Amino acid sequence: MSSISRFAVRRLTLTNFRCYEYLRLDIDSIAVVLSGPNGVGKTNVLEALSMLVPGRGLRGAKLSEISRKTAIEEQTSGPRAWAVAARLSGFEVPIDIGTGYQPPPNGGVDRRTVKIDGETERSQQALSNF
Repeated sequence: MSSISRFAVRRLTLTNFRCYEYLRLDIDSIAVVLSGPNGVGKTNVLEALSMLVPGRGLRGAKLSEISRKTAIEEQTSGPRAWAVAARLSGFEVPIDIGTGYQPPPNGGVDRRTVKIDGETERSQQALSNF
């Protein structure tokens, strides 16, 4: 019989992610309910959480399409850097995980960066250890 890891997201931080310039959610309870009118960012929070596991996220969007853009930026500049980070509890000590995107210089290959407790990982597969 396998052991099931039980952990909880205790803090979620988004930077330039979809509609959020910056968001920090400190979570004290077991359950979280997201409510509000259409278009306020509820699904964006869920997509951000989905970026903390291997894969392309809930919507399968290109990395360069996820960054927050104002109407002026849409017309004048390319993609911006974005980041999603979380603090996980349920381990001997809390673990900080994060992922993000930095536009490559000179049209290079789009890649996601993954960090666990401040250390850059070789691939997003490292996120599957949780």
